[in-house]
Amino acid sequence: MPDNHDVRAVAAPPAGLLRRAASPPSVTTVLPQVRSDADLPLADDAPVGFLNTSGQPGVGIIHWSFELSWLDAQWIQLWLAGQPNGVAVATREEALKLFIENNIVAGNPPAPFLEYIGTFLSTDASHARYTILIVVLQPVPWEEYRQAWVAGLDQIGQPGTPWRDELVAFLKRTAGLATSNVELLRRAFSVGDLTDVDGQGSPRYPLINVLIS
Repeated sequence: MPDNHDVRAVAAPPAGLLRRAASPPSVTTVLPQVRSDADLPLADDAPVGFLNTSGQPGVGIIHWSFELSWLDAQWIQLWLAGQPNGVAVATREEALKLFIENNIVAGNPPAPFLEYIGTFLSTDASHARYTILIVVLQPVPWEEYRQAWVAGLDQIGQPGTPWRDELVAFLKRTAGLATSNVELLRRAFSVGDLTDVDGQGSPRYPLINVLIS
């Protein structure tokens, strides 16, 4: 049985660790800097000819944005630049513009009411962030706007039609994302006084009127 009162000597630490004259530890100040190599440079490229707008002011803008990985972004890039099947234009983006401006119609009688401005890729994000801008030329109820897209797809063919299938694939990669967000932007000047009343004397914007009165 070991002796619990056994005391054993412990070796002393090296004398160099106990010297008061020892030099202080070498310390270097490091300034942290977070950068991303995924940024896109801003280039003053000439605008694409078919993206020139008509100059009509419109009643609002559809601001459609979504975020995805750079791997999926590469698919979007190649899709936009590729040649569409069944449409006599150079790129799918141009075919997308024609679809939006000619096949998406509303009203009675139905008429085009949208103007495609372009699909834009943010330059200051470390992941891919896209924005699609569409000018609304005539006021159309939101639900009618949604139905116009479905009717437009039916107008260019049934499933199995080459261009329709390509367009649906694009919509699945964009509108089908959890990060996809569509909002209607109205020109602030056109809204006018937020306390305005209609012809019957009722507030034009009832909830907003309560919040500011």
